[in-house]
Amino acid sequence: MRLFLLLMPLSLSLSCLASVGVAAEKQDHPEDWHCVTDHFSEALELNQERKPLYAMLSNGESEAISDALMTFEHQLTRNVAPTLPLARYYWRAGVPVLCREFVPIAESPAFADTFRAPLPEGKVKFANPMKLMMKLEASLMKG
Repeated sequence: MRLFLLLMPLSLSLSCLASVGVAAEKQDHPEDWHCVTDHFSEALELNQERKPLYAMLSNGESEAISDALMTFEHQLTRNVAPTLPLARYYWRAGVPVLCREFVPIAESPAFADTFRAPLPEGKVKFANPMKLMMKLEASLMKG
């Protein structure tokens, strides 16, 4: 659920941008213009491969999470393509927006059948997306 809440603003932003529907011209994109669409399709593929492994470890309890995540990745893969021309101005200036923001899926950790927390229990603080949004809104209202 936390993952969903954290990714929802990105999904809404990309969906809104996708509704603009600007036509893409490949020559206006940097050499790696497809990096963002590749990221989502590769993430979808990786999660399809790992779904049965996670399901086996969780006695099937992870299937709903995997399905929701893959649905989200599929929607992003389909909806982000029309937004790429909006980044044309930056790409032409040599700024690869929508490319370096995403970690290559090839750098994902290998599957492990045991979990080793990166930090001791109790040391991890999760962000509260609603609190962050309210704080951002308040700062924007201040000016």
